[in-house]
Formats: sequence, structure tokens, C-alpha cells
Amino acid sequence: QRSACKLFDNLGFNYVVNKSTTKARYWRCSVRSAKCKCLASVRESDGMFVGGPIGHNHMPSVGSDIVAQVRKKIKRDARKDLYKPAGRIAEEAVRKFVCDQPCEKLPTLTELARVANRGRAKLRPAEPKHVEFELSVDFLPRDFLKGDIVETSRRHIMFATDKMLALLCDAKTWYMDGTFS
Repeated sequence: QRSACKLFDNLGFNYVVNKSTTKARYWRCSVRSAKCKCLASVRESDGMFVGGPIGHNHMPSVGSDIVAQVRKKIKRDARKDLYKPAGRIAEEAVRKFVCDQPCEKLPTLTELARVANRGRAKLRPAEPKHVEFELSVDFLPRDFLKGDIVETSRRHIMFATDKMLALLCDAKTWYMDGTFS
């Protein structure tokens, strides 16, 4: 279950909350598919965890706890630093949690970078549908927007850093690109 509270044991199994009462919380195995509906459970009461009467009917997923920690760190770091490359965020998270032990369940760095970008997508403004959209500078680095020129039904938005402009000043020839429709 996505965004659900998860419990990981030291054997490689993980659980999601099934129900909570005032005295205890009941966890069920997170493996629930058409092929394999595992009925294993855990009861949590006063900080003590006790396994249920039915065992798991599948192999453990060793490393799933590490993958969960990596994903959580990536999502948190991506929201904290909007301008840091997603690939670098993924690399740092993997480096922190995956030491010398192999982790076969770990997604590739490209897939983990997508986790960061999906988390950031929720923070971004909606894609503009027309030329008259409101440009939000909250999502741009400081002093990156150099101009927003509207003339009749056309709009020209210019982005640059001061270093980029200094390089242009020194250049003998400029080449330009644009999106024309």
C-alpha cells in the first residue's frame, strides 16, 4: 500500500496496518496479490510485537527495509532542495543506506531519480494551457528570470544566469534556438 505506515522485521517481511484498537495495533503481511494472499500477521501492544498463528506462504523480500529508507530519504531531500539534480539525490541516498551488503531489491539509479522527480512534480505549478499564464518565480533560482516580454499575442521569456550572460558578452558569434509553432 502506498503512503501507508509499514513495519519491517529482521527476516525480510513487511507489514501494513490492518486495524487499530485502543489496546493494540494489528499488522498484516503486505503481500496481497491474485497469486499470493499471505495471511501472516503481527500484533503490537505496549511496544511488544507478537507474530500471529499463521506463517508466511512466500519467501522474504530481503532488503525491502533498505529500499523503503532510500525512497523516503529521496522524497524528503527532493522536496527540500528543488534545484539539486534528481540523480545526485538518488546517489547520495543509496550511498548512505547501502554500504557493503548487496541489495537485490534496490531499483536502478534512474528509477530512483524518477522517485525524486515525481515527488517534486506535486510541488510544481500546473502546466500552462495558453500564453497568458502567470509565471511563478517561486520555482526559479534567484535572478534566473531576465525578462518576460508580451507583445500582442506573442510572449518571450528569457532565462539566464549572470555567468551565462558574461560568456555571451565575450562570444564573437551567437546561435539562437526557439520553439515556433
